[in-house]
Amino acid sequence: MGNFLSYKRQKKATETRKAFAKAKSLYGKHMEDAPVASTTKKVRTNFDELLDMRNSRSERFQRGYKWFFFFLAIGLVIFVIVNFIILSHELS
Repeated sequence: MGNFLSYKRQKKATETRKAFAKAKSLYGKHMEDAPVASTTKKVRTNFDELLDMRNSRSERFQRGYKWFFFFLAIGLVIFVIVNFIILSHELS
């Protein structure tokens, strides 16, 4: 399950990286030449910082999913054991 979540995270990071690479090629590293609605301020975006933020958020969510599935599995095992005990007690 961990490999599946890791694969999904890597795939999403690759998609994000491709989108940023396209924007970088069009507008430059910090988007100095990007069109803006207002000419009063320049838009400056650090794509490397955005990628780092996105990857750290993704890793936090992945850890959360691992804990969720861990506790879900423990809950299911306990549920099966309790039902087995109840059924075996009622049958005897």
